[in-house]
Amino acid sequence: MAQRIPQRLEQNRPPPADYYADNVRLLIETVLEQYSDILTDDEQLIANTILCLSRNASRLFARMLTRSKSLMLSQSLNYAEVDNRNRALDELEAAGLVVREHDIPADRILALLTVPTLRKVYPNVSHVTPKHEYIDNIACRYTESRHLRILKRSCSWVELSAESELRLFGLLFFGDLRHDFSAFVVRDLGIVKYESYVIDEKSRQFRNRAMLDRYLDLIALNQLIHESADAIDEETALRVVEEVQHPEDSRLLERLRARILNRMGRGLERQDANRVALMSYAASSLHPARERSMRIYAKMKRDECLESMRQRVLSDPWSDEERLFADRFRRPNLDDTEISVTVETLREQPLQQGIEEYAIDWLTKEGGTAWHLENSLPMSLFGLAFWDWIFAPVDGVFINPFQAAPKDLFWPEFFEVRSNLVGDPLERVRKLKSKIRSTACAKRGIANALINWQVMEDVRLQRILDVLPVDAIARILRIVRADLSQMRSGFPDLTVIYDDGSFEFVEVKGPNDQLQQNQKIWLKELAGNELPSRVLRFNAS
Repeated sequence: MAQRIPQRLEQNRPPPADYYADNVRLLIETVLEQYSDILTDDEQLIANTILCLSRNASRLFARMLTRSKSLMLSQSLNYAEVDNRNRALDELEAAGLVVREHDIPADRILALLTVPTLRKVYPNVSHVTPKHEYIDNIACRYTESRHLRILKRSCSWVELSAESELRLFGLLFFGDLRHDFSAFVVRDLGIVKYESYVIDEKSRQFRNRAMLDRYLDLIALNQLIHESADAIDEETALRVVEEVQHPEDSRLLERLRARILNRMGRGLERQDANRVALMSYAASSLHPARERSMRIYAKMKRDECLESMRQRVLSDPWSDEERLFADRFRRPNLDDTEISVTVETLREQPLQQGIEEYAIDWLTKEGGTAWHLENSLPMSLFGLAFWDWIFAPVDGVFINPFQAAPKDLFWPEFFEVRSNLVGDPLERVRKLKSKIRSTACAKRGIANALINWQVMEDVRLQRILDVLPVDAIARILRIVRADLSQMRSGFPDLTVIYDDGSFEFVEVKGPNDQLQQNQKIWLKELAGNELPSRVLRFNAS
């Protein structure tokens, strides 16, 4: 696979002249190496055209790719490493990678100009604020063709072409449409360090062109639902359900398909389009589809359907949250005493400090240490103990060098697909602490989506490991392992260690705060595993 040794960048110093061009070359070479068999002739032509650019044009093109918008003013493209901007633009235009001074809506060009430039170019239009209203006044003054003639006398513009192909190359390299070339910069500045893992032909995310095209179709559908928000009409919703009603044979596509259905279902619910919402949820395979369906059945007073769905959930729950909901639905909300946790009510009121800080002072007034760690405690301990699981060589989950976790970290089958690849640290509980310590020593600072290195700094981590018994740590990790996605939130606010060697986990609530469902789940699990925990509630009076 195409590789490049990361170049070390320094803050406030320019990067090497070919830094951005080398990043682009690496991306294109990687895509060609991994996906040449599924790229179209046009896509391969564009990729090879980029690789064949002169050094000067390659440097300018790379800089243009780092811009936030595809349209830019030519005179703004001034970079020290580009010897001749106009000659580079001529080459890029001849290669079909950019278009220059083409006919486009004038307001797109006007938006690029500063207010002083606008006032100079259009002296007869009164300046108003904000800028977008000023541009509106200018735009309606002349015809489009007249605007273009005026603007061409004052500035020149250039726009990246082949945007769909460039977007595709980014998707194939990064594995999603969120990342861009800034990931290289963040790593090479030393802001983030990433684990080393193998990226080879088995790492490719898309097995064939059909899978890639299906992913792009689903992304477009997801964007449509997102933009429609609560305004999607039933006819469109029915077409979407028909298009995505069948499960996908890819874990990646199936998760995306289910999320589309859940998002659309919520929008339909808010419009009281309950019939179509139920159809959407029925086709989904992801929580909270069945929970939402039960809520709709209750609202519609369809008790038989509700009970049937509730029993299906109880017999085969998708998550602890779903199971608890089904178990308690239509019963009074679980109160603090039902989860077998001590609730201590305080009448003192915090004055000049936050409620958690006040609680820490109160808890440790006779000695001890308390930290506001929340979910950082169980997640960091889990991330350290299961580091080898997180970065195990599973096909298709590590796509690029900038991942703090595999793509399937919170997917239900995360553990199943790794069970034969790495050893289970919970099978050797006596060595659990030493494994966590050695991993923290070897990996400190390396990005792991489960670990907050700043919160779990070394002295604090060592103190926690010294005090918490190994079997207590193992019980916490087993709770997390049972449902990693669910248990990543809701852990009590405070971790408290007392001078006598005891410890507890404390949830702090103000006068009007109620326990959330994920907090109840954690408190219930802690109590069930005989791990000391309680709720500290402050009264209003």
